[in-house]
Amino acid sequence: MWEAMELGADVIGRMPAAEWTEQYSKKHVDLVFEIAKNYDVDIDMHMDQTKDILARPLEYTAMRSIEENYQGRVTGGYCRSIAYQNDAHAEKVMKLLKLADFNVCTNSQVLAIMGIDSEPRTRGVTRIRELVSHDINVATAQDTICDGFHVFGTGDSLDYCLLCSYVAQYNNHNSVKVVYDMITKNAAKIMGISNYGIKIGNYS
Repeated sequence: MWEAMELGADVIGRMPAAEWTEQYSKKHVDLVFEIAKNYDVDIDMHMDQTKDILARPLEYTAMRSIEENYQGRVTGGYCRSIAYQNDAHAEKVMKLLKLADFNVCTNSQVLAIMGIDSEPRTRGVTRIRELVSHDINVATAQDTICDGFHVFGTGDSLDYCLLCSYVAQYNNHNSVKVVYDMITKNAAKIMGISNYGIKIGNYS
């Protein structure tokens, strides 16, 4: 990771869920923040892409964002385990995410993978509607184009927008605007694009 930054990487990401224990997962996150601060880059990590209700990297990373003054510069992809945790705990975590100005990117099409289990089949996505209602910046995308994880991928953001609108049940003309924001201005915020949108003075 250090070498990648020296070679010019402009964002850093890891996957704390790959660690065997919570202790090592926290060390994993701490290392990411150490490197990110050293090179002044944003953080984008695969976060809690599991159905394990005991997974806690998301809340730990949000707290570290506050402690390291990295609010608004950290994005968690997937963030699935919060959907399986009880409502009281999930509510606490979402309040923390808001305080940390944390970005969440939901990969709605992973339901095709997460659904390979016994009935009732799970959606495999985070608490999209609740995150939005807490005014947390939520985007939707896919971290692969066409591979074993997403065999029908096209790279078209509208494909992911369509799927997210059904999965999160934003499936009418008014509510689907929420999902359009996810693939446009919300995603631009994650990327640090301040002059995004159709406005006088912005890039065409």
